[in-house]
Amino acid sequence: MRLPSLFRFAFILLLAASTSAFAADLNGRWSLHFGGPDGPEIIYTFKVDGTKFTGSSDSPFGVGEIRDGRVDGATFSFSLVATDGNLIAHRGRIVSDNELALEVIGFGDGTPAKVVRAPDVPAGPQPPPAPTPVTRTHSWWQDRPVGQKPFTTEAKKLPLISVQGNKFVDSQGRTMLFRGLAISDPDKLDIQGHWNREHFVKVKEMGTMVVRIPVHPAAWRQRTPVEYLKMLDQAVYWCTELEMYVMIDWHSIGNLATGVFQDPMYDTTLEETNNFWRIMARHYVGHQTVAFFELFNEPTTYRDQLGPVSWSEWKRIMETQITMIRAANPHVIPVVAGFDWAYDLTPLRQEPINAERIAYAVHPYANKRPQPWVPRWDSDFGFAASKYPVIATEFGGFPKAAAPGETPTPAQRNANYGPEIIKYLEGRGISWIVWCFDPQWGSDADQELELRAERLRRVRQSRHARRSEVAPSVGRRPFTVPWERGRPARSSVADHVRVRTPASPVHRSPATVRGSLLHRPPLHGLTIRPPFPAHRFPSVLRPNSCTSAHSQRTIVRPLPPRLGPR
Repeated sequence: MRLPSLFRFAFILLLAASTSAFAADLNGRWSLHFGGPDGPEIIYTFKVDGTKFTGSSDSPFGVGEIRDGRVDGATFSFSLVATDGNLIAHRGRIVSDNELALEVIGFGDGTPAKVVRAPDVPAGPQPPPAPTPVTRTHSWWQDRPVGQKPFTTEAKKLPLISVQGNKFVDSQGRTMLFRGLAISDPDKLDIQGHWNREHFVKVKEMGTMVVRIPVHPAAWRQRTPVEYLKMLDQAVYWCTELEMYVMIDWHSIGNLATGVFQDPMYDTTLEETNNFWRIMARHYVGHQTVAFFELFNEPTTYRDQLGPVSWSEWKRIMETQITMIRAANPHVIPVVAGFDWAYDLTPLRQEPINAERIAYAVHPYANKRPQPWVPRWDSDFGFAASKYPVIATEFGGFPKAAAPGETPTPAQRNANYGPEIIKYLEGRGISWIVWCFDPQWGSDADQELELRAERLRRVRQSRHARRSEVAPSVGRRPFTVPWERGRPARSSVADHVRVRTPASPVHRSPATVRGSLLHRPPLHGLTIRPPFPAHRFPSVLRPNSCTSAHSQRTIVRPLPPRLGPR
């Protein structure tokens, strides 16, 4: 009997040594390139003490503290304190001495990211790196914008959009509630081989009325204004053909007053920003497709890390830009963002912008305020919609719900955010644009959504007929949208949807985009995940009915069209 006891004792020692070895392997610096090899680098530093560990993360987005670190053999978990104070839950597995598999709980498609061991920080001062040779594609005397020459096109003009009270109206005076998508920076799409008309066709087939085009200051300078304007002209031409309006967004984040910004790609100056809008105003004067200028993406002091700025100072900067724009282009609608990364519009109660026929932008992400959201949304920005036109020009980050029996993470507790924010915006007449449509960030092949265009064609016909209600041929006849159970996903989302609508008058052939069903019937609409990042922002489709292939039941819910006058 003594020999088995010795074996058991040796096995316990071996197991303890194995656990200790795995824990020790987690120590040190680890590197993750967010969004792919060319994405920003995040450095995690772990310090293990028994079954617990502490540490930090360092990235272009800021430094975050690691809390509640736990090691259990080859697996570990921790929470990261984000820059806005929220806790982001992580879990991972030690693959080898030089590799970890790390997952952000509640985001993505369940595929862990690869994290590799980073080199130690060298001791002592190091020589500065050698300068990178500059490759010039132009001569300096040719590097000047062509803003003096207005952009003209043979394509048909869209109706002029203007401001009337707290509403957007078309040339017939009818109220327009815009629903749209943001695309990635044209420079990014071009570099990665996605800058083409087909990209905008996909955007249109999702029911988009307005396309937000973000222009990063770094891309504007690197490509040069002359070359960048060529891409914007292409986008405006395609959008005119496809009957979508355009919002041009100066996509910077930071403090324009102090000249300090959140990341180098957002670096700009007040002079450059003013000149950018002078060029845009003169170049697109008279072109009614370009309906909106979003003057500055997300003004923020980053809790004074970027320096202070008062609303009065910001108000003067915005009013100066509006004056310059209106001098060259009196019909475009300037869009002004609030503080706190374009979330807080409360200063409008005392000091609204001193300009007529403008709109205000808000970015109401779920993590800006704790639940219940509606009272905070009302007090922070919703109140403004009763007096001014308001557009949610950027929002998303719709987390997945926890699986049955699983304890929800803080992010998963916000799984109701998607339906809640759409219901809120639509109910208060606030136009909205989802961030962000980018094919490189697409989801898996088993997340499939087939869009054909008969439904969109009928809705467009109802818009062209200047009807504000559902056309009888659409709203009073059952319109079946079948959905089928897809292959089991690796996350809590196990149902995938196939929505069928035929070709539009512009595009005769059907198109395919990918998506997964996030909410099961009975539904007001299907929330699907289209081909932009699976961990980011779904679009909301609103069919007139849906048929469950599993239950063979048809649920008919007539809804107003997603395009055209509200």
